Amino acid sequence: MKKQRKRLVGALIALLVLAAAVGTAGGRLAMPERLTGEDQFVGFHLVHLPVMDKAEPFQDRFPCTEYGVQEWETEEGDKVTLPQIILIGTYNEETRRYEFPGLEGFNCFFALRAEEDGELYYAGYADLSDVRVEVGEERNALSGTVYLGPQLEGYEAPKYGYTLTAYRVYQMEDGTVYITGEGDRQGYAGAGFTITEEHSRRENIGGKEQSVTLKVGFSTQWAERIKAVTVTWFGADDRVVGEESLSVEEIEDDLTLEPPSEAVWALVAVENARGEVERSSYTLEPGAAHSLVLLDERGLGQVVSLILS
Repeated sequence: MKKQRKRLVGALIALLVLAAAVGTAGGRLAMPERLTGEDQFVGFHLVHLPVMDKAEPFQDRFPCTEYGVQEWETEEGDKVTLPQIILIGTYNEETRRYEFPGLEGFNCFFALRAEEDGELYYAGYADLSDVRVEVGEERNALSGTVYLGPQLEGYEAPKYGYTLTAYRVYQMEDGTVYITGEGDRQGYAGAGFTITEEHSRRENIGGKEQSVTLKVGFSTQWAERIKAVTVTWFGADDRVVGEESLSVEEIEDDLTLEPPSEAVWALVAVENARGEVERSSYTLEPGAAHSLVLLDERGLGQVVSLILS
């Protein structure tokens, strides 16, 4: 049987979901002309980081910029004003996602971007799994999932393991997207939790200022490490007409299988590293696909599709 490999960028998938929801390729919503007021919270940037045994200043680890000031309170109750340190994100036109130097991770936020026609578009940028988007003139919502699982056997993990760190993302009135790093982030260990924030923001739409609610969240789920996948093809009389075994190395990305011409349904058996087997059946209709969570050596998951028809 022929196999066709196809890589789908997670960010592009999320954008396509958003486009389908609003009916425009750019995810345009009510054409806001500008943000009003102070910098706006727009969501999170999620990074899978080693737990450090010694704290290092954020500005010493990343190419940061001073922007405004922050007021801190000492244990004695005194107030101290210090420069605010930010890390600015850059938009990658090829991947259609924001990148923060030194902090590779998952975008989970909404941002306003200017298109070639000069209009501003309120688009969702996410490369999480299971992305869910809700858009409207007065309320926008974005959420997704991060899959975590066991590390690869023999992998030399950091002394204290990893934590999923959620950096809060903000956007300036001129469109600049940034994170503030220390003092405005939260680390999470393990899986099985959900974090959601909801804020109201002021936008100028059609010359009229109005309030728009923004809700952004993410959840984490545990996934076992996959050992092998077997696809069995069946004909109309439930007779086996073909079978194919796949290793994890063969799958890697979205993979399209070509079923035998007489096949009408398929049974997908997924065996994990614990020896457990999960079976799912599919009628071979257009779009039939089985989702798999592939873990990297650290235990961070990526969802890929085994396309059956």
